[in-house]
Amino acid sequence: EILVDTLNIFARQHRGVHVELQYISTAAQIQGLREGRIHVGFLSLPIHQETFVVETVKQEPLRIALPKTHPLARCQRVALSALADQPFIFVLRRVTPGFHDLLTGICRDAGFSPKVVHEVDSTPASLTLVGANLGVAFCVASMESEASNIVFRPLQDPEPQVCYGMVYRRQAQSSPVVNSFLKVVRQVVRRPVGPSKV
Repeated sequence: EILVDTLNIFARQHRGVHVELQYISTAAQIQGLREGRIHVGFLSLPIHQETFVVETVKQEPLRIALPKTHPLARCQRVALSALADQPFIFVLRRVTPGFHDLLTGICRDAGFSPKVVHEVDSTPASLTLVGANLGVAFCVASMESEASNIVFRPLQDPEPQVCYGMVYRRQAQSSPVVNSFLKVVRQVVRRPVGPSKV
């Protein structure tokens, strides 16, 4: 919703500017930023690139997606330790390195290494495999759906959080257009949460 609101406001304020939106992986965004093909990226954190500026724009709680028939589906909240022997479906590290490392770190802190049985290139693909009863998968709360064969459960306290960032090269701030876009994002992120006035 941050990106949608930003594009809406930016388009009204800068009618002569053409925005090209690309849905690509974190790794592809980092490469595009490095090569100057992309001005601003929105991706899961952390990333470790000293040449980039990173501004956190959103934080979301992590969920565990389970097949509806899974024994843990009866729990209101799932302890990370209860997932120690579960078959996991992970998004490939080369696609989202920060998110992948965050998940493996959370598991390690809970005392186990995830038993990864399938690796995929996106969260929707991982949820498809969960629905086929081929394992369990982590996802963020905004990815929860009304799928009839999957349940989404919060993790027990402390509830892990996933951070998303707006990332750009330091030199990008010298562009008036890019700088205006960054300002709109900051405006959208900082405004109070609540129903919008019609």
